[in-house]
Amino acid sequence: MKNIFKYIGIISLMLFSFYYANNIANYMASKTDLMKQIKLHAKKVESVDAVINEEYIIPGLNGLSVNISSSYNNMVSVGSFDEKYFVFDEINPTISLKDHLDKIIKKGNHLKREVALIIDNKELFDYCLKNHLKCNYLINKDTMLNCKDELLINNEIEYFYDVEKYLNKHNLNRDICVISKYNKKICESNGKYLIEPTYVISNSNMANTITEIDSGDIIKIDNISMTNFIILINKIRYRDLKISYLNDLISEKYSSL
Repeated sequence: MKNIFKYIGIISLMLFSFYYANNIANYMASKTDLMKQIKLHAKKVESVDAVINEEYIIPGLNGLSVNISSSYNNMVSVGSFDEKYFVFDEINPTISLKDHLDKIIKKGNHLKREVALIIDNKELFDYCLKNHLKCNYLINKDTMLNCKDELLINNEIEYFYDVEKYLNKHNLNRDICVISKYNKKICESNGKYLIEPTYVISNSNMANTITEIDSGDIIKIDNISMTNFIILINKIRYRDLKISYLNDLISEKYSSL
């Protein structure tokens, strides 16, 4: 019994010593010019709640808060203050997309300055690959075996689970459905993010639609020529918008993280 109390005493003393030493180290760090600089320049970005309008939802954004201790350790290792070594903690929105998977996403958050393109045409998809454009490709049972490891979206109805098995096996996108009246039920029952394009662009309506494109838009390409597709890409770039994968556009993470 005496030995037990002896060991407890030693452990308690070690814990107290560690706690005391840690507090001393933190106190000393707080007095350095580097720590003062970090606290002076540390800024907080408030989270943005998702916006819900009946059956639709626009994703929110996580807030950002500087982790003072981790940022200090980062900058100590390089020997000077530099904002690029800030370490951030994320703050989840109060109203989050993850809590409302039954809602339909028709736009991403406009603060990201991004748009997403959805295509099901192999020629256009090959153009995206060649030019390093982050296009989202709708696949079905017949086309899935010819796909590369880009962002693929299950567009199958009858063979939905065959395509899901393929996506799972190759660790490709498994979270997003571009919905129609035919697949909404099966997508919802499988916990997918439900996507309805902001615009569906074809050769016939492109002239009228292209001027409306804005940050956050989800654009489905329907029967469009290569010439018009390139015009569309150039128009998006002219608006200083980034073309992103759908999962990045609807993510509540800031793009810089």
